[in-house]
Amino acid sequence: SRSQPSFSLASIFCVTSASVRFFTSIGPTSDSVIEATRAKVADARIEVKKPDTVFEPSRISSSQARGYQLIERTVREVFPGTVVSPGLFTARADAGYFDALADNVYLFSPVRVGPADTARFHGINERIAVTNYIEMVRFFHQLIRNAAQ
Repeated sequence: SRSQPSFSLASIFCVTSASVRFFTSIGPTSDSVIEATRAKVADARIEVKKPDTVFEPSRISSSQARGYQLIERTVREVFPGTVVSPGLFTARADAGYFDALADNVYLFSPVRVGPADTARFHGINERIAVTNYIEMVRFFHQLIRNAAQ
């Protein structure tokens, strides 16, 4: 006769894991998010740890700094009547790579975006109009001229 395998429920070991992505903007750091998560979970059986790669939020760049003032001036020159205002960009972008190189990093591209354009960002058939491309060249040309003064 064949012997039947024997086991008990106590001998079954189960491990479950989950990954949660947190996106932070102003204020929280990865360490503060981990500590807040541990406090909310409040269960010693659950391990909360940081992944190997963490992207901290970029610093807040000053709207009083020369770089911002140059962008603002150039926008007003190339696109008269445009309202210029600082804002927060909450997604992960290349700005974080430049934090070690400059005190202020600005994410700005003078692209006119219509409702049909947003669906194409980073997707199939991503493009801008030729007239918009010419405006961008004019903008960056003027920005360089302004910066050289």
